Amino acid sequence: KVTYPHEATVVSLFEQQVQKAPGSMAVVYAGEGLTYEEFNGRANQVAHYLRSRGVKEDSIVPVYIERSLEMMVGIMGILKAGAAYVPIDTEFPENRISYMLKDSGSPLVISSKASRSKLETAEPDIEIIEVDAPAITKQPTDNPATALQPHHLAYVIYTSGSTGMPKGVMIEHRNLVDYVFGLNEHTQIGECRSHALVSTTATDLGNTVIYGSLLLGGALHIFSKEQVSNIEYLHDYFSDNRIDCLKIVPSHWKALHLDEELLLPRKLLVFGGEALPSEAVEQIRQTGSVCTVVNHYGPTETTIGKLLHVTERGRSYNATIPIGKPFSNTQVYILSKDLQLAPLGIPGQLYIAGDGVARGYLNNEELTAQKFIQNPFAKDGQSRMYGTGDLVKYLGDGNIEFIGRVDDQVKIRGYRVELGEIESILQQSELVSQGVVLAREDKQGNRRLVGYVVAQDGWFDREGILSYLKEKLPEYMVPAMLVELESLPLTANGKVDRKALPDPDATEQLAGQYVAPQSDAEQRLAEIWQDVLEEEQVGVNDDFFELGGHSLLAVRLISAIRKEFAVEIPISHVFDYPTIALLAAQLEDKSTSQAAVLPSIEVIRPRPDNIPLSFSQERLWFIDR
Repeated sequence: KVTYPHEATVVSLFEQQVQKAPGSMAVVYAGEGLTYEEFNGRANQVAHYLRSRGVKEDSIVPVYIERSLEMMVGIMGILKAGAAYVPIDTEFPENRISYMLKDSGSPLVISSKASRSKLETAEPDIEIIEVDAPAITKQPTDNPATALQPHHLAYVIYTSGSTGMPKGVMIEHRNLVDYVFGLNEHTQIGECRSHALVSTTATDLGNTVIYGSLLLGGALHIFSKEQVSNIEYLHDYFSDNRIDCLKIVPSHWKALHLDEELLLPRKLLVFGGEALPSEAVEQIRQTGSVCTVVNHYGPTETTIGKLLHVTERGRSYNATIPIGKPFSNTQVYILSKDLQLAPLGIPGQLYIAGDGVARGYLNNEELTAQKFIQNPFAKDGQSRMYGTGDLVKYLGDGNIEFIGRVDDQVKIRGYRVELGEIESILQQSELVSQGVVLAREDKQGNRRLVGYVVAQDGWFDREGILSYLKEKLPEYMVPAMLVELESLPLTANGKVDRKALPDPDATEQLAGQYVAPQSDAEQRLAEIWQDVLEEEQVGVNDDFFELGGHSLLAVRLISAIRKEFAVEIPISHVFDYPTIALLAAQLEDKSTSQAAVLPSIEVIRPRPDNIPLSFSQERLWFIDR
């Protein structure tokens, strides 16, 4: 049991920090920052406006803003109005945005000048409120009066759904407060003064640092997608700004290595979203870093995470780090199919009960009743538990080890993906007669999605199918490869035999199509691709993504191009020009590619022992003092 204030809300705990240290930095982005007092005042203006528009406790308000100070002002403003926010990633395709807006039932959405254009086409009937519009900036900056209670909703996060549409998970204030206090007791996250947000807010991965920071008096440093894709910038920022805490997916963290240099915070590194290889922990140990490394586990339905393992120095681990033991006010059960307790060392499905269990799924009582069941082990008969679908077992020391899934859900670079959702969209295409999707490991041990397709009328239009999927699904849910089959293999009872589906090899698929580099730029790019993709030979017409590339490897590719060619190109170029031939043409024609030539660095004086602060750093230091 962890003691936490049962009467508290996220808003009341944040306002305590405002009173305690109004001049301390709360949020920082791109060299600009807001103190707790400034941040609170701007959020209050949003809240007053929303209250004037009829928003109240348990109302739901979507927020669609790029990662920035304004995004956090919008989120906190919605919370301070008593409502729950729905974070929508600005990278989502229009149809997904439209569905989330309609399902939320809100007549308005909080956005910004930079983001609103996509909203206007995705859902033209919804009212778009810019976070810094005059109607908001004219509002008072004092705390609004609300009837907010711990049982009211804080946010609704949409996760992948097996029916073809995402489902919204409803999290209450009490769930979040329990999480933050439990996390602090086991990791001392409250001792961290600076926290890095490097992930989307459309999943709950980043909520560890958002609320671990703002409810405990830390400074939240926000990074845009473009900033995160600049590995050199990220390493320099962590060093210059003395970042204490980072929460990240293991595969993402691996992609952010700068040559042999690891991206490490000073005090606390929390891994989550997928299995943590013991190799990563060993790498960190070898650097001599003193930061605490934590493996963190939990589905969105139980509020960010409910188990953790603090890695121990000197301990030898198996291939993956255990997901640990429950923290905060959490009870876990490993059960057989008939809901009987599994003995030590015997696999079973993990069920989670306690104060972190979500209210349920928005507008889906049937699925809520199916997934959130009565806890047969609770004495009060009222407690519920959530069936995670994860297959786990107890280890001898009481830790829990993750084994796999009992269904078709997978994790792709930390994102939760229901294969059934992709298959449902795939089979809606007029180009596809039948389609199945699997997650398979590539050469680097990362999972990638592979689609197996029986073409409509015998004509396999790879580009047409991929284009269709990209219009319907987020980037991380689009299969990296499509494999054409004459028919899908079936079991004796007529179901698709997934085990009989061939293991694709991109190199074999591209055999006979190899075209050697011709120009100097193509040759240099080919060498970079071979290194990033771990391929012995890459032709100029080979597709980066068909060879196993994905958004995380694209970050490494951009970094290598920056170093080799001394040019800056956006990460979107890798998606728009996915072959060496296309990308080389963009590099050679800088006016078309909008690539910026990086200036050469000229040494004009010896590097001093004490380097002066930049103006923005001086300002942050002054305000902090």
